[in-house]
Amino acid sequence: MPFRLSKKVTLNEGDKVRVSAGPYYLTKDGKKIGMGEHGVGTFVREVDEKGTAIYVKFGSGVARFVYIGPEYVSDVTGTIMKPHKIVKMRV
Repeated sequence: MPFRLSKKVTLNEGDKVRVSAGPYYLTKDGKKIGMGEHGVGTFVREVDEKGTAIYVKFGSGVARFVYIGPEYVSDVTGTIMKPHKIVKMRV
């Protein structure tokens, strides 16, 4: 089933995507520690109908959760849930 990433971009199962940015943890001394996924992978499917996350398979591994929802700070972990940047690759 197609997933609408934006008004102009729709992802279909098997499309190649580049994933960057994403959630991070800010240490007490101000250092950012990336908590998200990065690199080129294959779109698998959306996680839910809210459109806040998708599954992307990197290499021959398992599909990974990639957050694309609104930015917020997790009450549990303190992680800044910044959405990943997703770019559909041209074939």
